[in-house]
Amino acid sequence: MISVLIPIYNYDVTHFVETLYQQGKASGINFEIILMDDASSDSFRKINRQWQMKPEISYIQLEQNVGRAKIRNLLAEKAQYDFLLFQDCDAEIASPSYFENYLTQCQGNKVVCGGTIYKEETPKDTSLMLRWKYGKEREEKSAEKRQQQPNAAFTTNNFLIPKKIFNTIKFHESLIKYGHEDTLFGYELSQQNIIIHHINNPLIHVGLESAAVFLQKTEEGIKNLIQIIQTKKPEKKFYQDVKLLSYFLIIKTYRLNWLFNLLYQLFYQKIHKHLKNNTNPSIKYFDLYKILLLNYYSTYPQKNVNKTI
Repeated sequence: MISVLIPIYNYDVTHFVETLYQQGKASGINFEIILMDDASSDSFRKINRQWQMKPEISYIQLEQNVGRAKIRNLLAEKAQYDFLLFQDCDAEIASPSYFENYLTQCQGNKVVCGGTIYKEETPKDTSLMLRWKYGKEREEKSAEKRQQQPNAAFTTNNFLIPKKIFNTIKFHESLIKYGHEDTLFGYELSQQNIIIHHINNPLIHVGLESAAVFLQKTEEGIKNLIQIIQTKKPEKKFYQDVKLLSYFLIIKTYRLNWLFNLLYQLFYQKIHKHLKNNTNPSIKYFDLYKILLLNYYSTYPQKNVNKTI
């Protein structure tokens, strides 16, 4: 009935998969869990491959890293059931009825997002503060809030989709690095008049990155976003739905690119230092950081590497 698909990269999924497995067994329905490792280090391979001993669980090892989009497409190809439940590996289950909540949604042509939450306590490691604060302030939203802009609120870390719908869209494999593959996927669903249904069935995002890693991934995501704009040439609503692009649209409309490039030259390094090293980083500074980067790479495309999507 349902295939649970989890891409893995350098993360111990023992507790996460055990909880999923127990909830799946308790449900009494046919299910499978497919774990696909994207060329992790040997230590994580050794831990996670132990799951292949259970009949409902498959473990597949990739010898070369293929990236966030392609590995999800490969997982879908391996799935035997009609409904696909995609999850990120660095998560914990928040509810004892998590699996059952998705089973009730396995009907018709609905694409369903359960949402993301973060632990209430601040991380002891201060290098994780930026990622935690951003998650709490910007990503942790109720289903009612997400439903206000349903397709723009789509995320890849916790969603259910009929296999027949997934096969009509899939993830664009040219987006190899981190970021905005979910933005494009949600947009392309809307282009097929498929409106995402949001429910309160979150996963806890526990695999927080350091500020240095998160800033690097943010830059990669902005480059991906520029690729999407340049190759897909989306309609104006796409710009309006993606908050970062809605600000950028104002900058373009009023021809303020020169001003934001000046701000980039004057303040980029200072903002980057604040975000990377501060024990209480400002999320508004992080918003400005992203806008400055987006404007900079859009103005100077030779600084970015574009690929056809």
